[in-house]
Amino acid sequence: MSNPKTQAGSKTLQLNVAQGKAPLAVNAGAGKATNLNADEVDGQGFGCPGGTLLHEGVCIEVAKCPANAHALAHQDCTDEGKRLPSVEELLTFRDRSGHDFAGPNAEWTLQIEYNGTALGAIQVSANGSVGWASSGGSGITNYRCVALPA
Repeated sequence: MSNPKTQAGSKTLQLNVAQGKAPLAVNAGAGKATNLNADEVDGQGFGCPGGTLLHEGVCIEVAKCPANAHALAHQDCTDEGKRLPSVEELLTFRDRSGHDFAGPNAEWTLQIEYNGTALGAIQVSANGSVGWASSGGSGITNYRCVALPA
């Protein structure tokens, strides 16, 4: 297809579909389209380092770190230029394959703060239950760090 017209509103392709329906489907073996790369957005490439999975726009560590107090888990992630995951990230991440979320221990999420004061931390377990740990999360549990894609 081509459209050499330069007038305002000129289109080469327009797809009109019902709400909630996919406007385009491509077979898995089709390869990449020339000059169209889903690995790049606005000229920026995105990738996660080894040992992490791209999930909801962030790179989450596949292997959980050994159990630790929330403050130490937070510090460990911060020292690496990372952070603990949000509750929402862990709730959806636990349903993915390729990680070790299973087990009896819950995992730490970001700390809940109000006006700079730590109110507590939330834990997410493998079955999706969410628990509250007051006093900034003084218990011991596993965690994993999160970073932005490079």
